[in-house]
Amino acid sequence: MNPRAFSPRAVALLVLLGVGLFAALLWQVGGGLAASRTDNGGAHAGGTGLNGFAGLNRLLQGEGYAVTLGRSEGDWHTPGVLVLTPEAYADGEKLSKAVNEHRRVGPVVVIAPKWQTMPVDTRQPGQRQGWVRVNGSELPHWKGFLDDIAVDTRGFGHGARRVATSLDVPAPVLPDAMTVEVGQGERLMPFADAQGHVLAARYDETLPLSSDDENEGEEKQAHPLFLVFEPDLLDNYGLSHADNAIWAADFFRRIGEPQGRVTFDVTFNGLGRQANLLTLAFMPPYLAATLVLGLAVVAAMWRGLLRFGPTLDEGRAIALGKASLLGNAAALIRRARRFHVLGAPYADASRARLARALSLPRQMKPEAVDAAIDRALAARRASGLAVPDQTFTSAAAQLARAQGEGEILALARTLHAIERIVIA
Repeated sequence: MNPRAFSPRAVALLVLLGVGLFAALLWQVGGGLAASRTDNGGAHAGGTGLNGFAGLNRLLQGEGYAVTLGRSEGDWHTPGVLVLTPEAYADGEKLSKAVNEHRRVGPVVVIAPKWQTMPVDTRQPGQRQGWVRVNGSELPHWKGFLDDIAVDTRGFGHGARRVATSLDVPAPVLPDAMTVEVGQGERLMPFADAQGHVLAARYDETLPLSSDDENEGEEKQAHPLFLVFEPDLLDNYGLSHADNAIWAADFFRRIGEPQGRVTFDVTFNGLGRQANLLTLAFMPPYLAATLVLGLAVVAAMWRGLLRFGPTLDEGRAIALGKASLLGNAAALIRRARRFHVLGAPYADASRARLARALSLPRQMKPEAVDAAIDRALAARRASGLAVPDQTFTSAAAQLARAQGEGEILALARTLHAIERIVIA
């Protein structure tokens, strides 16, 4: 195999690309980017049907507002204007909680639903995703939210009808005057009506708020609550008329800060999401731990790519045949630290090999064998060969008495050198 088939730079690029794609996938899943589509025909800020408020969303963005979609209850505490577009059978107590919590930081606009719709068949020519077909109307049923307010429908003739408004702009137009949603209540302060019937009003109520600053215990005036009973004043159906767009822009200009923040809540429309562990990992205070873990991973990768020298070849984990037996025996002796028992057996084995090489009789005593080996070694020295200065008799005797690891190895090398010279 070519050792340069994958360079360190190519490996690093592949690893970083894989980690990046995996992190992007985790972020997409944890951040809810793969959640349900907003253009699902619902009456909310992402709805592109006639009952939706995508047009109001774009209108306010064009006016310079910072518009966001509120997908969790935590967004109820975001400063600015909160726009709620609950469905007909939304939880009234939860709606009341959302309104009361946000009125501590900003105004609230609640737009009532009216139209019963069904999605169009996008397979038909000219139909788009998110468009709807009207099947009728339905009043909101929010038990537990402003139960002193009654909502009903009225008819004011066929076709479009212009309504009265207290704002200093052209009056908006009702695109379908046969079905108009109106509100009734003593606390309503109307700013849009049709023949005396309230279409949009401010709810006349003060909510005591406890201050979190140094004047703790004092009460502050709550931000206002606005109720829009007739959604066609602000939905895509109504904003098809230019006067309605002008009226809507002036309405938000009066209740919120110029170019401030507007949050369209979609939790009441089934598009909310709950925070999970992955989302929390990228949010304070857990973000610091995530960054530290990421730096640790980068450091480990960097160290692995910049190792010193080539990969060490450790050889076989289990040697073959005699090498395996010798290796295991050597490892056992080394682990037991019994080096002093090796000298005498090694000397005897070396003596036996030399005796066979010199064809000495088997019944000869060790002393006679050592003398014969010394004579053979002297003869090699006389012929001019490089021979160790130590005789076999002396080296074998010292090796049998040796205790230290270094001394045993030195004497064993001497006997091995003598064997090579005598046997050669």
